[in-house]
Amino acid sequence: MLRRGGDKLEGTMATFHAFDIEHLIELNQKYKKYSDLVRIPIGQRVYLKRSRDMELPCFCFYILKQSMFDCPNKEGKHSLKATVPASYFRDFIDNLDPQEVEKLDQKDKPAVIFIHDYKEFEQRIINALMALGLNREEIIIARVSYIDFNKYGEYGWWDFEQRTPMELAIKHNRFENQSEARIIIRMMKELNRF
Repeated sequence: MLRRGGDKLEGTMATFHAFDIEHLIELNQKYKKYSDLVRIPIGQRVYLKRSRDMELPCFCFYILKQSMFDCPNKEGKHSLKATVPASYFRDFIDNLDPQEVEKLDQKDKPAVIFIHDYKEFEQRIINALMALGLNREEIIIARVSYIDFNKYGEYGWWDFEQRTPMELAIKHNRFENQSEARIIIRMMKELNRF
């Protein structure tokens, strides 16, 4: 499930400075169609989110990018290596020391699963979810984009212009080391209530 404890900005649709009345009015007007719109003040900023989207089932996984591997300098079959930063794992175990992790019950210890054939994995996930009754349009698979939320300074504003629930595929660049892709389950039947 989506872990929201470490990233308070996750799921942000738009943000503005608390005293920026012009954008407060503009963005509230734009997103008024969402009855579940929440305004979260953090410091001097306000972050607009949809509470419904923050509750959608969302599964995250780390992706190895081509840029993480050294390119071999000769033709032939090669074994390639990449390193996943330790900070990635610490983010998901609340920064516990390895000794503390060892003391956890087996069911509470972090685990790693390697997927060697991503396309096959993706198709199996889609097939399994559709067998449970979901439509293909309800299954969103996306890479996370990492953005500097502070790019325009303290008084700047953002509107990510994402079609809901794609704001779940945007995170602050502080979390770029997570190199995430996500499977978001957007249940259409549920959405008709809003």
